[in-house]
Amino acid sequence: MPSMGPTCVALGGEDLRTLFITSRRTRQSSDELLRFPESGNLFRVEVGQAGRPPFSCRV
Repeated sequence: MPSMGPTCVALGGEDLRTLFITSRRTRQSSDELLRFPESGNLFRVEVGQAGRPPFSCRV
């Protein structure tokens, strides 16, 4: 992962086989930002297992 601070993950895409990962850029030293310049970006990874469709209910 090209970031020191992943913050949240979610499955998405048409077939729910895309893992989206957010990352933080705050509270990192200058050295860390030089080593991981993509910190703060959104990353996308294709995964082999599909997620489940969202569950909704009416209350």
